[in-house]
Amino acid sequence: DFFSSIQMGIEEEARKNNINSILHYYNEADGEPQTPISIQEGMISGIITLGRVGRNMVLKLKSAGLPIVMVDHYFDDLEMDCILTDNHSGGYTAALHLIQNGHRNIAFFGNINASVSFYDRYMGYRKALEKSGLPEPRHNKALIECSELILADEFAAVLRRVAAEGELPSGFVCCNDKAAITLCKSLKQLGLDVPGQASVVGFDDISAASDIEPELTTMRVRRECMGRKAVNRLMARLSGDGGIAEKLLLSASLVERSTVRKL
Repeated sequence: DFFSSIQMGIEEEARKNNINSILHYYNEADGEPQTPISIQEGMISGIITLGRVGRNMVLKLKSAGLPIVMVDHYFDDLEMDCILTDNHSGGYTAALHLIQNGHRNIAFFGNINASVSFYDRYMGYRKALEKSGLPEPRHNKALIECSELILADEFAAVLRRVAAEGELPSGFVCCNDKAAITLCKSLKQLGLDVPGQASVVGFDDISAASDIEPELTTMRVRRECMGRKAVNRLMARLSGDGGIAEKLLLSASLVERSTVRKL
């Protein structure tokens, strides 16, 4: 429900300002992206992209000459308005929470190349380890290459290999809550108690985070606010008051529940 919450914020803010919204889905696997018909026919005044959007598609949209605001994604070399979570600071806070609870062997789980958000969260995690004088686990490479969509059975096999090569981490920072929930299931399959033998911190605070047992400690992302801010930024562009391109970072806050144990 991560992106649906952002979409809800977009639609509510648009409605409040008497703006109609048209939703367009596309699949990168379909080949060369095409400019949506609604844009070709002049029905659109501005564009909000949501989540990971391919570079070719963004360039295609930019060629239409309409103002664009990207939500939860950006390109380092493209000057564009973006509404983002402060993922770097969030990853730092998540790792620091484990460190402050006595953990010294802390891993990161989730494919950091699947999303710029995941990569920034990983870099924040690394910063927390470096500032605390802690090394990144030598087997971390295997974990940061795992898709967050991996099945619990498959990831349990990965954890078995990690455990066979040395000490299993006592703490995990995850790229998102879905990965954290998968991790908790995999640890239980190995007979390991959460948080008794392994502590886990997720990211996003989706609804499932408080529905599992034990309830997931996570970083709360203000998803609907991201959608509302995107509409407001687009309206500023449409009114001619946009100024230079901006990257707006919204803070993520720690939600302490039951998956972190103090050592």
